[in-house]
Amino acid sequence: MCTKRSAIASVLASAYLMLAFPNALAQGATPAQGVQGLGTSLSVSIPTILLVSIDIENNRTLNLEGVFGEKASAASSPGLRRFLLEPGRAIGLGEFRVFSNRPGAYRISIRSLNQAMLVPIRESAEDAESSVGGVSVAEPGSAWPKGIPYSLILDGTPVRADADRFFLLAKGKTSTTGASLRLGIQIDDLPGFKAPRSKGKVYADTLFFDIQAE
Repeated sequence: MCTKRSAIASVLASAYLMLAFPNALAQGATPAQGVQGLGTSLSVSIPTILLVSIDIENNRTLNLEGVFGEKASAASSPGLRRFLLEPGRAIGLGEFRVFSNRPGAYRISIRSLNQAMLVPIRESAEDAESSVGGVSVAEPGSAWPKGIPYSLILDGTPVRADADRFFLLAKGKTSTTGASLRLGIQIDDLPGFKAPRSKGKVYADTLFFDIQAE
């Protein structure tokens, strides 16, 4: 009796499947397609991914070094951009990369450790006596400035700092490898200052890159 009932149940189940999913059985559809036929769909939520980096190792910290002196030279390495200090001129610093998988807007934020100022790495007693707060108190043209203000050039757009941060708004998805954006620095003019050719001096700042959805 049990065997007879099982056979009847199997026949009824097969008939139900043939009526409910004729196309699925004919085409060998997957169970997921069968579930969709019942009016139920499976949705997958893809999280927003926003990334910014200055190199292929996904570093987000960049050290800047501006150099005065006749023996000074420019250099570039992971995490460091060294350049000749030329007040009033724009200087290219290479590129940084951005990745976005969302169509909407996002904000790139770059924080300056020294509030958008290049400051001397080492200060001698002579330097301390010859300038106060960036204003020369010695012979005009001979005092080293206490700090050199600058702005950034982000993908061709000059950007002044808002307190200690530079901002750039962008939107849209990038390719799977991200998008490259040009980075540069614009050194402010230093009226009355002329760096002694016989002396070298390094001014520095550190930038921290971040990105957030708007």
